[in-house]
Amino acid sequence: MNVVDAINARHSIRKFLPKKIPEKIVKEILEAGRLAPSACNGQPTRFVLIKSKELRDACLKEKVFAQNWVCKAPLVIVYCADKKDSLQERSGLLERLQKPVYFKPGKDWTEIDVSISSAFTVLRATELGLGSCYVGLIDEAKARKTLKIPSAWEVLFALVLGYPGKKPGRHDRKQLKEFILKKE
Repeated sequence: MNVVDAINARHSIRKFLPKKIPEKIVKEILEAGRLAPSACNGQPTRFVLIKSKELRDACLKEKVFAQNWVCKAPLVIVYCADKKDSLQERSGLLERLQKPVYFKPGKDWTEIDVSISSAFTVLRATELGLGSCYVGLIDEAKARKTLKIPSAWEVLFALVLGYPGKKPGRHDRKQLKEFILKKE
């Protein structure tokens, strides 16, 4: 499968077969995320893996996620950002590059960096036959407590993965011309 095939094959999957994902495949999809680009190579992405039934049950009991189906997936990756590796925190870098036109005060690239990492992960997972779905409804305080996430890490979103149990039909997509503000 090439990248275009993976992009076209990807669907948001919410029902998974009760089949464990081999550790080799988990490592391959995480490796794809690790290799993603980031602002000035800061690499702030951090993964928190939820694989065991016990941890999934604890997340369900504590209501870490707003949707219960999340805890039924064979693998949940909670994507976090380690702020010390953000562009803003890296030693002197922002000061050397600071140009008010380009660097707006308060702008944070870590969410962009982590999102790119997750997109690489999704494409590799799709190539390997896994389905996935992004999840944004996370109770950060409960996630921190249940998953023992370090306070220096910002909890951003989760990605559920597994072998698709049901493949939904493709949703209508806007036409490309609706995405482009064309200036010549």
